[in-house]
Amino acid sequence: MIATPGAINTLIELRKRGIICVLLSTSPLSPTDALRSRRKVAHITGLTEFLDMICVAPDYAAGKGEVITRTLEQQGIDKKYALMVGDTYTYDFLSAKNVGVDSVLIKTPYQQQYLPYIDSSLQINELDELLEYSSI
Repeated sequence: MIATPGAINTLIELRKRGIICVLLSTSPLSPTDALRSRRKVAHITGLTEFLDMICVAPDYAAGKGEVITRTLEQQGIDKKYALMVGDTYTYDFLSAKNVGVDSVLIKTPYQQQYLPYIDSSLQINELDELLEYSSI
């Protein structure tokens, strides 16, 4: 098990810029088991020390949007300062958009059918491309 290529270097740079970095993952497991599982994966992949929070969402698309909203409220972060970066159109990109949070989709082979419907400026090939966004 390895982190997405470029994840660690991107997280290091984002943290240097004062960006709060949250891992948000959907899981069919109970909230306790899901959080335990995601923390274990973050530890194994070496991401833990570069994350401010790890959160889990229930296994339905709107669930991720609910967790995004709740997490931003708990952290006192206005939605206009948040950015969701994900690799699935429905669970990541659309969930964020539906709750008023900007989103960027990492292009993957299994999401190709959605790309024509997303502005190309909201698509990236690699995580380190995030560092080129002027708002980050």
